[in-house]
Amino acid sequence: MSTPKSCWECVKKRRVCDAALPHCQKCTARGIACPGYDGKPLRWLNPGQTRSKGYRAKTEARALASAQQTTRVLARAAMALPPQLHYSGAALAEAVVYYNKMIAPDMVAIPWAAHDLYALEKAYIPYMPPVILESIICSSLAHKILQTSHNMPSDESLVLVKRLQQHRGTTIKLMTDELEGDWGSVTDVTLASMICFLLTEMHHCVSPIWKSHCDAIHAVLDARGGLRSQIADAVEMEPLFRYYVATEILGASTSPNVSLHKAEQLLDIVDLLPGLFGEAITTSIPCPAPLLQETILITHRRAVNSLTEPSKEEAFIALKTILNRIRSFSVESWIEDVEKAQNRIITEAGMEEEASSYRLPQGHQHWLQIGFVYQAAVAMYCLSSLCNTTYTDSTSVSSDPQEEQLSFIKESCRRSLLGNLKELASGSEEHPRKMVLWPLIMAGLVSETDADGSRSFVLSELVWLSRALGTASPLIACELLKRLWTTPNTKTQRCWDDLFDRPYCFTI
Repeated sequence: MSTPKSCWECVKKRRVCDAALPHCQKCTARGIACPGYDGKPLRWLNPGQTRSKGYRAKTEARALASAQQTTRVLARAAMALPPQLHYSGAALAEAVVYYNKMIAPDMVAIPWAAHDLYALEKAYIPYMPPVILESIICSSLAHKILQTSHNMPSDESLVLVKRLQQHRGTTIKLMTDELEGDWGSVTDVTLASMICFLLTEMHHCVSPIWKSHCDAIHAVLDARGGLRSQIADAVEMEPLFRYYVATEILGASTSPNVSLHKAEQLLDIVDLLPGLFGEAITTSIPCPAPLLQETILITHRRAVNSLTEPSKEEAFIALKTILNRIRSFSVESWIEDVEKAQNRIITEAGMEEEASSYRLPQGHQHWLQIGFVYQAAVAMYCLSSLCNTTYTDSTSVSSDPQEEQLSFIKESCRRSLLGNLKELASGSEEHPRKMVLWPLIMAGLVSETDADGSRSFVLSELVWLSRALGTASPLIACELLKRLWTTPNTKTQRCWDDLFDRPYCFTI
């Protein structure tokens, strides 16, 4: 066995290590626990902190500096508050009632299923970890602020905002304490707390550091044997894993410069999606698993193309291969499978009579529209991200048959996406209308003009979604789209990565 040259602490500090065994004497003399010479120790980087020294790393660090400062201020404020202000029995009881009534039903596409998947049973609350309870309070407060602030006096709204800041600070402190020590020994309870905290942060969008949370969750999963083994061993956590995986997949689609490493992490789980999501619709993101798989493949192709620019012919072949699979996906067959799975769940639960109103409606019109919406949205992501705008500009005239073909397909998908979104918006049922946040973003990102009213429609739907769901991410999307639409494009070819100034995630 070769003699070690330097321990990891000396490498980090750029010191000359004495390579003593079993521990470096320089670390011992400084009172530092020597990390040894073998595997590099795992560390959760703070928001905005990075190992990369390039321009991109400095840009990301500056973009997240304000969020990092906010986190520190809130954490210090939480530590300074008396414990009874963090939460009380009354505050928790109020938050749980509010959460079960106003938030849990929107966590699934079929409202009654929330009772088993995401609603909180009062009998279990005393045994739940503080991080999850604080996250529930944060979600309830943020939801109430967004749903009622337009009708609420400003002083009452300010009280809610201050309470949200206090509880978020407490949550951050509790989460930090939970993650002290070896991440490989992190318990299921702590892992569940991390995912709940991620969903809470995305829900009220206090800071743009959702990606840091996802990276931390992924690191913990890796330390525990990887997501694949966790899905097999912790079946009771599948509902949370579904939201975490959907966040990673759809978040990558609206993030700039996705690394090949991150794209390959997603590619590693592509075969898990049918089993994880199944045929029943058990999240508020009713995107069929095969289309989620194609979304991963598109993101991976983006990452590969960013490293080695393909020829026009190679890019066309890769794009068409994925696009053909997306367009050949049968929404009608998917609906049949969903109906069978839904009926099986109802029968197994013994709820035939009381749940009859929650079966898929006769004709499945809403679900057909939702299926076509996600199919068209994934196709638009494929067309817009895997080739430049010169290839896919539907208003341009080209003599190249390939460009003409892609332009025709893009316009067809755009019309299908907008048409079905408008049908859902004008329908009598509000719940299906809440399930299409990510497709709405896709429709806005590829909208070239407002001549047909598409931009105005997207913005109005996003404002409605924010109020209906009690979540801030649709308003963040409004700001992103307005900035894109009013910023002149100085490049002859604007690529997909140019659309985003930072990682965005539009799932809940």
